[in-house]
Amino acid sequence: ITLARAGFTIAESISTAQTTVVSNKIAHGDKSDARKYYRKYRLASMVLLISGYTFYFIVKSLVPDFYIFNKLMPDSFVLSAFIFFTLLLFLTTSNNFTRCFKIEPFVKVSLWHSLAVPFIYLVTSMYFPFLYLYPCIFILIVSILWSKKIEKNIYLTLGN
Repeated sequence: ITLARAGFTIAESISTAQTTVVSNKIAHGDKSDARKYYRKYRLASMVLLISGYTFYFIVKSLVPDFYIFNKLMPDSFVLSAFIFFTLLLFLTTSNNFTRCFKIEPFVKVSLWHSLAVPFIYLVTSMYFPFLYLYPCIFILIVSILWSKKIEKNIYLTLGN
């Protein structure tokens, strides 16, 4: 999980570093340019993350006896962690763009997945360890759908 989280943190920093520029564009009434600008960096974040995760599996298939691979979880668990953090990057980068409008409409969504993910992970790891992180992925999918609904309503209100 730490390996997957490290990749997530690095990838997220690409788009997060652009929030000041995006917020400035929005403040000056250039919402369309701000959206295009942010999408470019969001795409770069996603490509970097997915490339890094793919690189992991390529290296593991080429050099399976490398000592570090013996210390990691099985590939099926690692894959679930990679999917989890890819979806988390999608959620956070999407929500961060909306936050550039100087609003915070995702309190309930953040509360939901901040409480549900650890709880579900604890329960499933104790009683259903074969499910890996897939129940947590379900929680993130609900969060993504909920956030998209909120975003749609906000953008209709803002006239985007």
